[in-house]
Order: sequence, then C-alpha cells, then structure tokens
Amino acid sequence: MAPAAARTSGDLAAALAALAAALDALAATELGAEDEDALNAAVPLLERCGRRLEGQGLRLLAEAARRDLPGGCGLGTVGAWLRQQVPTLDRGTATARGAQALALFGLDELAGTLDLTRTRDGVLSGEVSARHATYITQALSRLVPPATTEGLVDETTLAEAQQALAEQSGMQSPAVVRAMAERLVAGLDPKAGERLARDEDRQAEVREVSLIRDASGMYLLNGRLTPLCGAALAAALDGWSAPRPAADGTPDARTGAMRRHDALQQLAERGMAAEGLLPTKHGTSCRLVVTVPAATLAAAIGRSPGVDAAQLPDGWPVSPLTAQTLACDADVVPILVGPDGGPLDVGSTLYLFPDRIRQAIITRDRGCTYPGCGSPPAWCQVHHLDSFRMGGPTSAANGALLCGRHHRHVHARGLVGGLEKGQVVWRAGGTAEGPPASAATADRAVDDLVRRWLQRNPQLRRASGRDGPLRR
Repeated sequence: MAPAAARTSGDLAAALAALAAALDALAATELGAEDEDALNAAVPLLERCGRRLEGQGLRLLAEAARRDLPGGCGLGTVGAWLRQQVPTLDRGTATARGAQALALFGLDELAGTLDLTRTRDGVLSGEVSARHATYITQALSRLVPPATTEGLVDETTLAEAQQALAEQSGMQSPAVVRAMAERLVAGLDPKAGERLARDEDRQAEVREVSLIRDASGMYLLNGRLTPLCGAALAAALDGWSAPRPAADGTPDARTGAMRRHDALQQLAERGMAAEGLLPTKHGTSCRLVVTVPAATLAAAIGRSPGVDAAQLPDGWPVSPLTAQTLACDADVVPILVGPDGGPLDVGSTLYLFPDRIRQAIITRDRGCTYPGCGSPPAWCQVHHLDSFRMGGPTSAANGALLCGRHHRHVHARGLVGGLEKGQVVWRAGGTAEGPPASAATADRAVDDLVRRWLQRNPQLRRASGRDGPLRR
C-alpha cells in the first residue's frame, strides 16, 4: 500500500474498480471444483470482508459529514444525503447508518466524552460488525455524563469495557453482546436498578397482543411482550418445538417457524384440556428460571453499585425490583455457585442427571455446547464428558448440553469435551472443534471488569457490601 502522502485524487475510484474486479473474479469461480476445506475457510473470510465493507461505508459517510456534503445538497442529515445517493435504502436504515458513522468517527455529541477508537478499529478490520458496534456505543454512552455522574466510571474502566465488548463481538452473536452490554451497564451504574425498573414499567404500559383473522381464515398474531412475558413464552414453546424425526430416522421436515406454531397450538390445547391448569398459582406449568444472585435480593434497590444483575435465561438483565418481586412468589430453583460463577459439583452414582444438576448445567451452558449450534436447553440432552461407564460422575462439572444431532455427532466422531474456564470445549485429536466462546464467556468478562472497577473504587465497594475480598 502506498504511503498516505503519496496518494492522489482518484485513488478511491481505482480502489473501488479493483474491488469490483475482485468480486467479478469471485463470481466466476467454479465452486463445484473446490474441496470442502476451501469452502469451510471461505465462509468466515467472506463474512469478515462484508463487515470491512460496512466499515468503509461508514468511513465514507463520516467524510461526507466532515465536508458538509449534505448541507451542500440542501439536506439536514447524513442519513438524508445517503438516501439521496442510494434511493433503494429505506429511511430508517439510512438514518441509522448516518448516526452510527457520526458516533464512530467522533462527529456527534459524544465526541470529546467517549473515545470509540477500539470499536472503530474493530469495525474497519471486520472484527466488529456494524450491529455489534451499535450495541457497544449505546452501552458506553450510558456510562458517561449526562447519563451518569462525572467520574463515576473512570477512563480505565471505560477502556476495559470497550475492549471486552469488542473482543466478544469477534466471537459472539449480536444478541449475546447486547445482553453483555446491558449487564455491563447494570454492573457499573449504581442507579441501573432504578433505570431497569423504570424501563420495565414503561414496557408494561405498551405491552400488547393482537390476534386477527384474515380473509383466508388464518390468524395473524402480533404483539409486543415484556422481557419476562417473552422469556416465559419462549421457555414454554422450546420444549414443544424440538425437531421430531420420523420412526425411520427421517429428519423433521417442518421449519423452525412451523414447529413454533405447532408448539403454541399444543400449549394452548393442553392448557385448556388439563383440568385446573390455567388458574394455577403461577399461571403456567412451565417454569421460567431467573438466575438471581443472593446479594441482589439482599441489596437495597438501586443503592448498591456493583451488585450482580439478575438474568433471564438469555442473559438479559432484570432490575433488582423485579428479582425481589419474583422471589416473593415463585418456585426458586437454588443453584449453588463457586467463586468463578460456575455451578458447584454435585456428585452422584446415578446415570441420569437429576433435575437440580441438569438445571445447574442449563444455567452454565444455556443451550447446545457444540460450536455454532446453540439449540435451546429444552431440545438438548445432558452428555457425560467423562464416560459414565468409565467412572465419570453424574455431576454438573461432568455434564454438557448437546442437541440430538450433535450428541450423535460427538459419539460418532469420538469427540472429547472438557470444561475450560467454565465453558465446554470440544476437541478431536487435541484440536478444538471451534473457538471457546459462549454466553458464559461474556458473563465472566463482565464480572471480571466490574470486579476490577470496584477494586479501584473502595468507597463504591463498601457501599455495595463487598468490602471483603472480591471473588474472581
């Protein structure tokens, strides 16, 4: 690449022409002649290239804003200018891209308050997607004034938070990073509990479900569910929407959307058929497990910084107010956790995993542990990492969630699984099947960051009731 000083006008057009030529060459490639290794390697590389293109698009928008090209066209925003240049974009997408370009490149109201260099570099390198970057920016903006008091979150913690979120963006889905970002804000903001409670109150005011019959006789189901309602419904549907192969082993031909439809129907029919089920104390026979640290229940709502957030099964935090309310009238499933946040072993001579141990494994794994799967717990079986017949115990530390397909795959290929830093990693011949990344990894990154923040702030540590040695 030529030095910056040697570049001249026209370099952008030449680079874009070379890019178009490279895409033409890719389109002319005969994929049928490539071996499996080449195809496997191409998918993540193409995805990263796509992210890099997204980043360059944002960089171009930022440059247009610096030169006030929108103003020169009589337009008020970068999003409006982008839509003028690309009429096929809808207004919402154009507006969002324009706002993100301004934020990442320091041209909006956060400039001078928040240094987003790490996130911007990740977007330009393809490590961080534009969607990941949105969640990172939104979370960090809630940790600086005016969202919080001056100096509450120091520069070191902000830098560590951005680094952790960017790193996880290279390994996790946007949904996991979004939940991680919410937990991070909840852990670092002493008033996060109050904010979450207010958000939950507002969400309750706009909750809705509509069921409308169309001209064909089918029903259109639409709605906005509160986090608790949505999580409860998802938990109820998961068990009924697992793929069901035919007796001869033929795979279930239904799509995931079809299976969820059938699960909803079964849930409604069984609820009506089961005598006395609908008016039960909790309203449903399906249990929604909310992980609530004991310190959260004991803390004064909204007054204790650094208190671990209660979580829904997907990692989304809920306010201490909601956690305490649930604990007053709920089937609390106690899960004893050790210093690293993982469930403690419960040894057993049983082959089948008892419900309490299975629940501990579900809390840790959250879904199928095979790389790239993540099927929900209701679709999974618990696999002994060390074979039961070879003396492996029926314990949380020796169990891992695997969906039916990957349970068979693990046995067929002789893959060996083990716990590494609290998460399951699968290996074949000493080589990992995939990157050791899971939602639990993101959780630990947040916990470690909050711990270091409290170590730097003794006054906040005392206020949180963690004046003793902080757990690692």
